[in-house]
Amino acid sequence: MLGLVATLALVASAWSLRALSVDGNAGSDAANYLYGVAPGLPFLLVAVCYRGIISLQPDVKRLTGVAAATVAVKALLAGVGYAWLSRHSISARGGLLLCGVTTSTAFIAMAAAAWLTRCRSMPQSLRAMTPDATIHDAQRIFRRGLTIGLTAALQAGFFSLVAFVCGACSPVDLAAHQVANQCTLLPLMLAFGMSQAAATLTSGALGAQSGRMALRVGWEAVYFAIAAMFVIAGVLLALGHVAIAAILPAGTPERDHVASLAWRLVFVGAFCLAADGAHNVAMGALRGLNQGRLTIYSAIVGYWLVGIPLAWWLGVVRGIGATGVWIGVGAGLHVSAAMLLYFLHRAKHAMAVENDATTSPCPIAVLPRQ
Repeated sequence: MLGLVATLALVASAWSLRALSVDGNAGSDAANYLYGVAPGLPFLLVAVCYRGIISLQPDVKRLTGVAAATVAVKALLAGVGYAWLSRHSISARGGLLLCGVTTSTAFIAMAAAAWLTRCRSMPQSLRAMTPDATIHDAQRIFRRGLTIGLTAALQAGFFSLVAFVCGACSPVDLAAHQVANQCTLLPLMLAFGMSQAAATLTSGALGAQSGRMALRVGWEAVYFAIAAMFVIAGVLLALGHVAIAAILPAGTPERDHVASLAWRLVFVGAFCLAADGAHNVAMGALRGLNQGRLTIYSAIVGYWLVGIPLAWWLGVVRGIGATGVWIGVGAGLHVSAAMLLYFLHRAKHAMAVENDATTSPCPIAVLPRQ
């Protein structure tokens, strides 16, 4: 149901983009791509749901097969599409529509791979679900998904607006921002993966009626993430120039200027990686402790009340450019991370207080549920 709503919303946004775009051709071209992607959204949501379920299974390595199958389909579609386009003349709009359709096809393949993997890993005793249990589980999934989805929307909107602020500085600032983003993409994906792992492990411990163990796992995950990000920051500072040179080929307009500015952004980003690791893993731990609602507060305050205003003031008002924007983003990220660590610390304190007052097997339950 949510997938169908998302599909209709994307089609409506494509129509609005075509109607309201200042550059009519660019708006129509982009709208054609969205039309091609829209049918695949329900399958993407199905794939995400099944991947989340599989990640809770003991044999989480099965997710590697899902990813491998998806990459194989994408590579096949890219090869077929390139071979076909090289032999036939097609307009830009038709090409973008074809790209959208192939993306939807990849989403369908991802959903099929995740569904087959889930069917093989699911115990026979769990395959028969009563209607009441299904409705109850759907309600829980909706509540949990609402908090996670809202937090993700706040994050996505924040980083989209950051690109807009960089573009308001100058085209070179925007180009350097995009290059630096590519250099920091892998560390961000690692932080996201550790966040999911923290959520899985803490929720498993909490489900075993061990609130103390759940909190310990959460804090150990935070410490590990900070240490790992410090190591990655060192690697990024050592090899950042190499990555930038690989992304910007010879002959790129204003290559030296963009590369120099991108290096400054990578330098700023490297000093924010520890906060990013703590932020993501603390967020996952809080979700595992049924405290996902708190992540919304940190996103609102850290990203939107601190990060965006400071990025605009430093980058545009003070004229520092993309470097100032990234400093503002880093400040917002540190504030958000500090809030999440405080929430996790408060959960530990609440558990200790409850342990003194009761012998409840799961003392974390006294905290507000999402």
